[in-house]
Amino acid sequence: MDDRGPWRNRIVGEGEQPASQFMAHPDNYRVHPPEQRAAMRDALSEVGWVQRVVVNRRTGFLLDGHERVWQALAEGDATVPYIEVDLDEAEEAYVLATLDPLAAMAKVDKDKLEALLADVHTDSDAIGDMLADLMGPSGVPGADRELEEIDLETLPVKPVWILCTLPTEMLPEAMPLLQELEALGVRVEMANE
Repeated sequence: MDDRGPWRNRIVGEGEQPASQFMAHPDNYRVHPPEQRAAMRDALSEVGWVQRVVVNRRTGFLLDGHERVWQALAEGDATVPYIEVDLDEAEEAYVLATLDPLAAMAKVDKDKLEALLADVHTDSDAIGDMLADLMGPSGVPGADRELEEIDLETLPVKPVWILCTLPTEMLPEAMPLLQELEALGVRVEMANE
């Protein structure tokens, strides 16, 4: 057993409120490209809410769910389900930095994914494209993608901005390169595939 003691439950509340009542976290580093926005909109339209957004009670900032709140705003300030957590500012930064990357570390079981996709039906082109991209043309998740080599000598003078689109399973392998680019003053934004 871990010698740090039992895990604490930091969830202190839940509810629903209009999207306009949420405050986006000013340090949120996740950006949402158009294809993700379209897929999220269509998923909310076809199925509805299946996951609540996360708000820190102490600061009032969103920690997870910025895109879902954005979609609700676009739908006329729709009501959004949420959970509240109680974190100090250091813990808030920790959660903001680690929540999505921890989920992205999960690997894909190809056989289970194929079986699951056989049962998924959608009228959405955006969702259909997203699901097709999960397997790629070869039928192996992420196998048809390559990391592009960047020649740092040919980069223009700062500021430099790069949008990296990677399958989530490649993120751990790419992190050292992305951190090196950021150390050189390159602004790197991530978009999951």
